[in-house]
Amino acid sequence: MTATRRNAIKLKKTNDYDLKRSEENLGPLYPILKDSEGRVIDGIHRELADKNWPTLTLDNISGIKTLISRLVVNVQRRKVPSDEKRKMLSELFEATNWTPEQIAEHTGMSVSWVRKYLPQEFKNLEMSALASKKLKSNTHPCPKCSSSMILLYGCTECGEMHSTQIITKR
Repeated sequence: MTATRRNAIKLKKTNDYDLKRSEENLGPLYPILKDSEGRVIDGIHRELADKNWPTLTLDNISGIKTLISRLVVNVQRRKVPSDEKRKMLSELFEATNWTPEQIAEHTGMSVSWVRKYLPQEFKNLEMSALASKKLKSNTHPCPKCSSSMILLYGCTECGEMHSTQIITKR
């Protein structure tokens, strides 16, 4: 095996990358992106490698748009590990309480992509909200005291109780 091939394999396996040496050889290829408040959207490693790295400040980006921008820029520019995607989606969800559909709409990602990487705890919250909505649509006033009653249906075979009628054809 040639030295070049051996080095390429080693680099591929360990994900070694010398940002400082790359900058010295090629110059700064991508500027550091910052929001209007000076927070780094993209380029924290570049900033750590060189405090004088060129910076581009996006004056129209702040708050929630910073979180959206961080997600979009990173996913477009590089292969982002799944755990990092989950972390960025968690931050966005916690800051906005948006549904996966709303996150997809604001980020340009597909709903299936958002659902794939949205952490389970937030998926459970979404399902809980959907179930609550469905239960509210199935409530009726009690004829005796006027409080809410939920209609329950029982399976004739197994006895399982459901809050909605499930019709199956046999």
